[in-house]
Amino acid sequence: MKFANKKVIITGAAQGIGKALAEAFKAEGATTLLIDINPITYQADFIYQGDLAEESILKDFSEKIITQYGQIDYLINNACYMNGGILSGCTYQDFLTIQKVGVAAPYYLTLLLKDHFAPGAAIVNMTSTRAHQSQPNTESYTAAKGGLSALTHSLAVSLAGKVRVNSIAPGWIDTTAGHFPTPDHQQHLAGRIGTPHDIINTTFFLCSKDSAFITGQNITLDGGMSKLMIYNGDNGWEYQSPKEVQKKLDQLIHQYQIQPVGIGYIDCITSRKNIVEFIKEVSALKIPITHLTWWCHCKSSENGSNCPHGMGGPINQYGDGYFSEIQSDYIPFESNEEILPFLQNEFAKLPKCFVPGFWLKVPDEWRNSTPS
Repeated sequence: MKFANKKVIITGAAQGIGKALAEAFKAEGATTLLIDINPITYQADFIYQGDLAEESILKDFSEKIITQYGQIDYLINNACYMNGGILSGCTYQDFLTIQKVGVAAPYYLTLLLKDHFAPGAAIVNMTSTRAHQSQPNTESYTAAKGGLSALTHSLAVSLAGKVRVNSIAPGWIDTTAGHFPTPDHQQHLAGRIGTPHDIINTTFFLCSKDSAFITGQNITLDGGMSKLMIYNGDNGWEYQSPKEVQKKLDQLIHQYQIQPVGIGYIDCITSRKNIVEFIKEVSALKIPITHLTWWCHCKSSENGSNCPHGMGGPINQYGDGYFSEIQSDYIPFESNEEILPFLQNEFAKLPKCFVPGFWLKVPDEWRNSTPS
């Protein structure tokens, strides 16, 4: 086993890349010491649930690790999350929290463990290509990843001869085993979207003796995306203005007989037969689906008020009956890739008359108009 008798700390290990790394290290014989604000529901040697933004949590976690395990071989600073930015009104405190989790926690954990790293120890920081390029409304996350990138080479200099410090900057990594339109793969020079195994292999390399001459470096894992120069009409890419995107969205709504409830693109009721294609095409337009609500398609001539499941609602514009809203909480999603697996699981349990209403995240000015 590659990491027998080695001890590795991984932050943000409850899901995604952190979970994949923890399971991979465990499979190679390492002792896995994990922390996350969310519950960790799989097997590990040491699990700590706590908020990495809190100094007291970092101290308590480190003290317990040092007391129980002594020296540490590897520290993987993976934890961070999106908290919006200037367009969504990310507050001073919201912004600061992300910097605490994404930059201050890696620094402070390193400080607390500084005298307890084993010979040949390595730190791997998970930064992001967002440290060098951005999408709108990502300031809190982008700033944290930029800070972590700078912290990497600074720590490498300060800890020279004691600990090697490097970082990995992932691009698009699919942690859901989702199915994406072909263009999403083809736009990468490598011809595909990244997987957790790409991160695992690089992390293993940076923790191994094979990388003993590498420190203070950042390795970009994005399938070449950040190296491709793109202009309008180049490499099959075409700029679309917000108005053009809205027009295409409206066309999809008519094509797939989607029925938004009220004004804007909220509660877009979608028949089961059109769900897969609608989600794929909305995703291709880079429009997030943030929430889902359930509706019952009532086939009677009543207005849905007699529906055994729901509370009543609008007439079906594309067929018979009415839609009746189910009294339940909104179901949030972090990415469009989560939706189809969720629906496949729910459809196996729910009555066949239940259909989803999707909430689309669109510019505010779009919400003030009914889809044309």
